[in-house]
Amino acid sequence: MHSPVQKIWNLGATKMDRAELTDTILFPFCAYLIEKTGISFEKNRQDNLKNAIATRLDALGLTDPKEYFSILNAGFGENQEFNTLIDLLTIRESFFFRHRAQYDVLQKHCLPQLLDIKGSTGQVNIWSAGCANGEEAYSIAMIIRDMIPAETNGRRVFIRATDISADALIQARKGEYSERAIRELEPSQVERFFLKRGSRYFLKNEIKSMVQFEHFNLAQKLFPLETMPLWDLIFCRNVIIYFDEDITKRLLHNFYLSLADGGYFFPGYSETLRYLNNDFVSLEREGAFIYQKQPNKKETGVNAALRTEAGKEKTVTLPRKRPLTLVRKTKSAAEQRKTDLHSIIPNKKASAEKETGAGVTGQSNVDTILADAQKNADQGKTMEAAALIEALIARDPLCEKAYFILAMIYRNTGVTQQAIGYLKKVAYLNPRDPVVRLHLADLYREASENRNAAREYANVITLLENTEEKQTTFFSEEFSKEVLLKTARVHLQSIHNHHTDTVLDFGLRNSESTKEKNQG
Repeated sequence: MHSPVQKIWNLGATKMDRAELTDTILFPFCAYLIEKTGISFEKNRQDNLKNAIATRLDALGLTDPKEYFSILNAGFGENQEFNTLIDLLTIRESFFFRHRAQYDVLQKHCLPQLLDIKGSTGQVNIWSAGCANGEEAYSIAMIIRDMIPAETNGRRVFIRATDISADALIQARKGEYSERAIRELEPSQVERFFLKRGSRYFLKNEIKSMVQFEHFNLAQKLFPLETMPLWDLIFCRNVIIYFDEDITKRLLHNFYLSLADGGYFFPGYSETLRYLNNDFVSLEREGAFIYQKQPNKKETGVNAALRTEAGKEKTVTLPRKRPLTLVRKTKSAAEQRKTDLHSIIPNKKASAEKETGAGVTGQSNVDTILADAQKNADQGKTMEAAALIEALIARDPLCEKAYFILAMIYRNTGVTQQAIGYLKKVAYLNPRDPVVRLHLADLYREASENRNAAREYANVITLLENTEEKQTTFFSEEFSKEVLLKTARVHLQSIHNHHTDTVLDFGLRNSESTKEKNQG
């Protein structure tokens, strides 16, 4: 009597290439990896798994995937082959100060509060979870070094950075980076914190010594809380995109248990905890969402001070109360593991049209389809959401919200140019909507199209300053004119600070002159 897995492997030892790695053969690999790492492999990610397995079969001179599975399954943690496969399956491309708004929150709000409350003898504990090659943890260290000079011994900050990839940890400890990785740094930061050798940049020991790197598997059911400090800040950005919903919920709960009362959790810039965790309280600072652990009991000491300080400031910059907030990868990550949505959507359009009733064009049915698509997208079911929207657009090519949701789906799967294309359609249909223009500006900025981004931020400012309305409505949600204006001005100024060419100068001057004209 053979077990189901044994039956799967009774296929014969024939030479195996990527095309022959069928769903049946992949199944035990998928089951094993999700159990050990939490990484899930839906249809849109299986090409990457096939490539990785085929690569390792070839490297080891194997033809039988059953034999490779036995090698892979021969232990965990210390298994070098397991670590090698994980390195192939995880994307580690990042850069320093990625999504700078979150670092602005850290520098302007969280760290000053914590350092003040902890006093000269207290320690602030920071965890960079899923640290990849270390750019995030070292960015945090740079901020701390700017706030606390090395010769000041009275205050201590402990930074631990963890990853499941052994190779990533080796690279992180080495502290060697390309010019692309430092592209968002100020020249003064590069000069202060790096030594250049040829085309490579090496972190100085002043920063490297501030971070402790360790192997850690975020998918484990329970964190070893007894060996951990209570974390004041946890960064876990662009990691949960790899996990299925159940493991993500467990992970977020573990993070919650790991945080000190009043501690802060930083997810990815556009990652939402909606539908995934109700423990945290969301806060918006400097154009970014962060989350805070609020104790159920009456707060005193550190918690009371943090809560009081957090309550002083209402919603600040970027309006993220949009109909769709998804997880997104960086553009470069998408290029490495990219699956074009159009290669998947056509296979699902027929069933989506059947499901949505393609012959019905009533507004109530359209609203139902949009609501279903939005719910699917918020739960990470992006393919199902995209199929519903594509079918709807085929019937109603002037549906603004459909284009917007599809733009956000492409944005959060890393296909930025497609997202821009769909959002431009929304802007064409509703050219005077400042919220649409703001999202478009953000997309241009993510794509490093800074001139276009500056132009759109200036458009937002012009549209808002030429209206007497104090609120603007975007798909049934209201946004403050003051908040939108502040957002556009802050980001336009940020672009100007980093790119001083005449086109961007013009965009900034144009927005300032409009402001002065209205004030006059």
